[in-house]
Amino acid sequence: MSRSLRRSAPNGLMNEDRIEPVKVADAAGGGAVLGSDDSEYEKASKDTGLNSGAGGSGVAPQSPRSVVGSNFVSRGARAVRQTVIRTLEGISIQEILISFAPVLAWLILYAVLAGQIPGSVKPRINVTVLPKIEALLLYPHRWFNRSPHTVFDVLAALPYTLHPVLPLINLVRVVARSGARRGLVFARCFGTMCFLGVLTQLVLPIAPPWYFEKYGFQPADYSMKGDAAMLARVDRLAGNQHYQGIYGLSANPIVFGSFPSLHGAWPYLIAAFEPSPGWPMWAYTFWVWWAALYLQHHFLTDLLGSAIYAEVALFVLGDQGLTLGMIVQKFRASRNGSNIYRQVRSEEVPDREANGISRTNSVVADV
Repeated sequence: MSRSLRRSAPNGLMNEDRIEPVKVADAAGGGAVLGSDDSEYEKASKDTGLNSGAGGSGVAPQSPRSVVGSNFVSRGARAVRQTVIRTLEGISIQEILISFAPVLAWLILYAVLAGQIPGSVKPRINVTVLPKIEALLLYPHRWFNRSPHTVFDVLAALPYTLHPVLPLINLVRVVARSGARRGLVFARCFGTMCFLGVLTQLVLPIAPPWYFEKYGFQPADYSMKGDAAMLARVDRLAGNQHYQGIYGLSANPIVFGSFPSLHGAWPYLIAAFEPSPGWPMWAYTFWVWWAALYLQHHFLTDLLGSAIYAEVALFVLGDQGLTLGMIVQKFRASRNGSNIYRQVRSEEVPDREANGISRTNSVVADV
């Protein structure tokens, strides 16, 4: 600033550090305060070049809400990406693929192969064994639907509706609470249990309760369609054929797959898996079991068998939370005749009986 200008300037403006903010009009006709803290909108506009004033690109400025929203989405995506990286840290792709291989095998067997097997090569459908066993138990599937009611229909339909998303919800819960490695253990147990269950249904086809109530001991054949049983009452209440489309018609690739009940096995496995959700999940399990009996979809024997399948999967593959990598190492070690699970560490421990002379003690520590 020249001397002439300094003489003509007021005393309050002589010191440049004391210059007050001056309002100037932006291109949109609004006022902006220069020299003060910029608003979030002005900062975003300056960073992105969206101001249409001098030096701007001429593009209409974004609204403050859209700018804040885009920043929130980008930060959220970055946080999710970092969380996934931290969660999967130390886990190989091979371990993930092998852990989810049983799930993939089950889906292929159920959704693809089961419907392609010719009826001429399928085993004979058994319509007598489970009804005779249930007769010894006084037909438990008849206890709950002797007096059907709309309230009971809806209560039974709810867990059947939530059934498909239940394993995914639990997988997320396990990973969040105990880490990704524990989630892989659950995936192995779940996939193997489902694969063995569907394989049993294909090798030993058994008619469900609704067939026994409609046809008795009459021989069944694979040309018969499925039946929604008591869920048809919910369809009539809703005015559609939602459940009939799932369990009846041609949508169900395994019509005579009463034993074991995967509807009963899924919640049981989740309730028994560690970390356990506790008593609410056990209550949900018995809710599903009651619904399976009330809806005439399964015998009590089917449900008890499903618990056995879940327990076997947990016993064989759960391995007290042992990771797949440790299982592979244990297998290789057994083949090589060594035990890499035990680590020998030598420590110099003073021997008091030898008057201060130290001796080497081998300390065996389990990893």
